[in-house]
Amino acid sequence: MTTLVLALALAPATEVSLTFGTADAEVTVKAPAPSKVFRMPAWAPGDYQLFNYGEKVTEISFYKGTEKVEATKSDVNTWALESAADRAVYKVIPSRGNFSPNLQIRETDVFVSPPGVVGRFDGTENGPWKLKNDGKTIYTWPAKDGWFESKDYDTFLDTPFVSTEKAKIKEVLFNGIPHRVVLFGKNESQTPEGYLTVGALAAEHANKLFGELPYPSYTFYLDFGGPGGGLEHLNSTRIGLGQRSTPENAVGILFHEYFHCFNVKRIRPEGLGPFDYTKPGPGASLWWLEGVTDYYADVLAVRAKFQTRQEFIQGMGFTERAIQGNAYQQFSAEDAGLKVWEAKGSSGYGGVNYYTKGRQIGALLDLAIRGHSNGRKSLDDVMRALYKETKGKKGYSPDRIRQLCVENGGLALEAIYDQAVKKPGALPWGPVLDKVGVEWRDGQMVSKTERPSFMYSMWPESLTR
Repeated sequence: MTTLVLALALAPATEVSLTFGTADAEVTVKAPAPSKVFRMPAWAPGDYQLFNYGEKVTEISFYKGTEKVEATKSDVNTWALESAADRAVYKVIPSRGNFSPNLQIRETDVFVSPPGVVGRFDGTENGPWKLKNDGKTIYTWPAKDGWFESKDYDTFLDTPFVSTEKAKIKEVLFNGIPHRVVLFGKNESQTPEGYLTVGALAAEHANKLFGELPYPSYTFYLDFGGPGGGLEHLNSTRIGLGQRSTPENAVGILFHEYFHCFNVKRIRPEGLGPFDYTKPGPGASLWWLEGVTDYYADVLAVRAKFQTRQEFIQGMGFTERAIQGNAYQQFSAEDAGLKVWEAKGSSGYGGVNYYTKGRQIGALLDLAIRGHSNGRKSLDDVMRALYKETKGKKGYSPDRIRQLCVENGGLALEAIYDQAVKKPGALPWGPVLDKVGVEWRDGQMVSKTERPSFMYSMWPESLTR
């Protein structure tokens, strides 16, 4: 396989070079100032499980100038140096998390999501990092004078790239911002136009919800035949799709991963940026970050006419039936997020999946706010307020979502929220549905009267159009 060399450089930036072979990558990290500690991340943002990427590192050596510096491994991801060094050279083998590779080397392409590949010297986390294209075909964040800029280590780790001569690419401007799809992997039977249409409509309806788009560009990396699932990044997502995938059957995952550029990447709890990669991150509101993102993927799909309202409501019924059972009664949605680090799979704990239960909580809170505000407010107002409060600022406090639900839906939302989020057991659908004139019947949500209430008949459309 052709060796690819990439260089990151610009004093006083950290300088990194990566050389990809057929089975591993050789990595050189050069710090602008000497340090006595070198670290690999223990986990990757968006994938809430400890993977300890230090275990993927082999043949590591440290230097100050040309002089070798001895080191000992103080824990699985950390090297303590006998004296300060400014350069680390090591090999790293391909690895993946639950939803995406960190390093994937194939004959046709190389994909890199940096957490499992690039470590850092202490003291370099807040300084600039830059990626220089060596002339090979590479698709990543916007270039300036041939350099791919990254303001700090967090941003660098959250910016994947793919190098391949066989990508299929299509780009469109929306609100003056480039939106592109990059199709790679076993993409012979695929064309980018349909996927770009889906992605552009996701952006259009998110823009209607929030009133702006928060990135300089956005990229959908679509890996055909690669590991399934998707992982969100600051201004992009990598999604694994089957070779027979179509734009229509990819709507759900494209909308979900795209919506994360708002909910997770900008709307985030305290501690989820800046990141501490050495220990588990915050998890109490993963039901919101993942489950409510799942809910809004469907909400925006309805607004974009990819899904009918009836299909949306039927989906609520299917999900509600799916989350019943004994294990569901033992832990709350909040517990499932807090304890996810004790489990595997990055989706919950003890039988409570914060994707599915969180999706239902999103629907419940949305209907409750609509009902108790007499159709004046919805969960959209909570989402917009969180976005305004956290974008580029400190993350939200543990009780802020609850406070905003009460502000928009009234005091009745206190008990509804607590039962849904903080307590184990079934969701309090009864009083919520009564308020909007609806009931569960044979596993489906149906109106009690011939003429449905305004609050229900508008759901899940925006109330501010």
